[in-house]
Amino acid sequence: MLKSLINLIFPKACLSCGQLGQYLCGGCEKKVEIYKTAFCPVCGKASIGGFTHPKCHSNYCLSGVICLFEYKGPLQKILHQIKYRFSSRVVEVFDSPVGKINLPANLKAFELFPLPLNRKRENWRGFNQAELLGNLVAKRFGLVVSRLLLERKLFEKSQVKLTLEQRKKNLQGAFLVVDPKKVAGKKILLFDDVWTTGATLTEAGRTLKKAGAEQVWALCLASSHRV
Repeated sequence: MLKSLINLIFPKACLSCGQLGQYLCGGCEKKVEIYKTAFCPVCGKASIGGFTHPKCHSNYCLSGVICLFEYKGPLQKILHQIKYRFSSRVVEVFDSPVGKINLPANLKAFELFPLPLNRKRENWRGFNQAELLGNLVAKRFGLVVSRLLLERKLFEKSQVKLTLEQRKKNLQGAFLVVDPKKVAGKKILLFDDVWTTGATLTEAGRTLKKAGAEQVWALCLASSHRV
């Protein structure tokens, strides 16, 4: 009843084209493109299945990376709405596109862990978009969601206008393992909304690997990375 009343007063409209009815209309959903590129998370070059190249591998690097959609068009607009206009309600629009994706078989035994925000930033925004989206993705793929593996230690300055090297320096020591016993021997899917340079996910993965995680893959809803 309350939901119907809210929809009557504030009708849903496509966040891409403005058409009334849904936050993502059928026409714009068709424009959401599956990300078909597989690349190494260390060097960024093409890689079979998203695995880290043997020559790029180190003890504390990410084991691989998988991205689901192209970061452009309607999907980019909606993610921007969630992240910068604090529109947590619209996360539901990704349920249908995600349902059309098949997760690689080698990752189905992993536990999904959404990348944490610094508490100050999360309190300011009111939610963690990676957690909201991660829960949706985990439900669709039948994955267990792990919680409280890492905390964001530092309120590092925004990454948006920094170079890759500046991002890496900005993130050094940014994560803290909450309980090493919950990490040791685990296979973890670190989830975030968008892969850009991968600096944040790389630092978080390094911290988990140092705490004894067996494997740490990055899983992102979208990416604009080009090989």
